[in-house]
Amino acid sequence: MSIVIAVPSHPIFEPLLTNAEDVCKSIGARLLRGTEQECSAWLARHVADVALVTPLGYARESLKTDLRIVPVSALTLDALTYTGSIYLHKNSFAANASEVRCASPAKEDFLMMMGAAVLSEKFDLELTVEKEQRSVSELLRAGYDAVLDYGFDSAEEVALDISDEWSDYFGELLPVAVWACRSEEVPETIGEILSAFRNPDEPTARDIEEVEHHGTTARRIGVVSTAWNDEVEEALQRTIELLFYWQFIPSVAATKLWMRDVLERL
Repeated sequence: MSIVIAVPSHPIFEPLLTNAEDVCKSIGARLLRGTEQECSAWLARHVADVALVTPLGYARESLKTDLRIVPVSALTLDALTYTGSIYLHKNSFAANASEVRCASPAKEDFLMMMGAAVLSEKFDLELTVEKEQRSVSELLRAGYDAVLDYGFDSAEEVALDISDEWSDYFGELLPVAVWACRSEEVPETIGEILSAFRNPDEPTARDIEEVEHHGTTARRIGVVSTAWNDEVEEALQRTIELLFYWQFIPSVAATKLWMRDVLERL
């Protein structure tokens, strides 16, 4: 099958891609792995026919060309998931509460951008985010007020969970990745192909239990999900509206679905 599928190489996307290599080999498709920014660019330049993209990647490119979301799966975070964290330097943060200097090794990545946005929005802060490759502890010692990074480092004293802050402030889940394509360039079986990328033995929703941090825990539970449903579609549209509000995109992109009626019968 002459089709090219682009997927991000970062580990957070793996729940959607467990069988991707095997499926592509079995059907003769080409699988491209790169950064989330490269996946969006490959789709935009017709290098890829379908790509796993962030809401920002979808919104930016769908304003330029006619893209469709393949509504078979998505990566979403609900409440505390330890997928990404905001670490605060308590002394400098308290001393300069209206303007915060941040650093992140992955400044351009969607989850880091949303972490900075919700921190700014929730606490009414002006943020300057710089790209730095040093460790969290090194950056905090270097004088940064906040550091955004993937995962969770329990050694740091003050840490906010990005998806938990998002859910607390906006009252809904955070979409991180969706499948996007050009409808005229993919086969009618694309929904089945992308669905087969997931491990069928794994549940679509995985509960994440809060761990004890410096002797305390509120016993919160979050969810990492790979399901697509009406709640995900609504959260995606709301996220795109926020991206417009924060001026990441020049206008609000519509969440157009590929062959909605056909896929509802799969």
